[in-house]
Amino acid sequence: MKPGQATVEVSSLAAPLRSGGYEAFGAALVSVPWSATTGARLRVGMQAGDHGGFALRDSNLQVSHLLVNRPDLLLRGRLGASLPLGTLGNALTVAPGATRSVDPTAGLDVVTGGTWLGVFGLEGRVPVYEGSDDVRQGAFGRLDVRGARRVSDRAVPWVGLSTSAQANDSLGSGDFVELAATAGAIVNLAERWGLSAQVRVPVAGAPWPTPYAFAGGIGVSRVLGGEKEEEHGDGH
Repeated sequence: MKPGQATVEVSSLAAPLRSGGYEAFGAALVSVPWSATTGARLRVGMQAGDHGGFALRDSNLQVSHLLVNRPDLLLRGRLGASLPLGTLGNALTVAPGATRSVDPTAGLDVVTGGTWLGVFGLEGRVPVYEGSDDVRQGAFGRLDVRGARRVSDRAVPWVGLSTSAQANDSLGSGDFVELAATAGAIVNLAERWGLSAQVRVPVAGAPWPTPYAFAGGIGVSRVLGGEKEEEHGDGH
């Protein structure tokens, strides 16, 4: 993706709950580069469940910078803040809930290899003050480790492990840790269209068992802008 373009990705994730019912999440991620190495990204989302209807989730605004870009190694760092748009009082069990505070966030993405790929992702959020509900939520982090293989110019299936954890809030509750097996694939449908799918199955955690047995998701991405430059470059 080049300056003057933007990528929009719409995704969803759904999980049946062990107690009955379900929870579902939807998100839109907009990424806009303003140079070859630096850009911004905004994620907004919603949640739904048969126990509480629709509600907004906290958004996340970050600036990303490409630290290393070689044929065998890509390293990107991200810094930003969560935006307290989420609704209080929702029974979230698959993902952490709203903090009602503007929280520092950070991330690191690593891709290494060629035909065989190692993919690593690290995310973190650290609330530093009490939100509008007079509660300071606990720090949250997630680490994803994946092995992938390019099977063609269009498809990259992968398998991996994902661990997530949250510390206690200022009231001494809300902590959890989870380890899950993950699998999925990324498919380039066309030059500007992409499709992704994933499944997540918890294998360990505290408390255990986790409130959900598995979760599945799908996403569609589209690159916008730059059509006139491409036509000019092709000589049309």
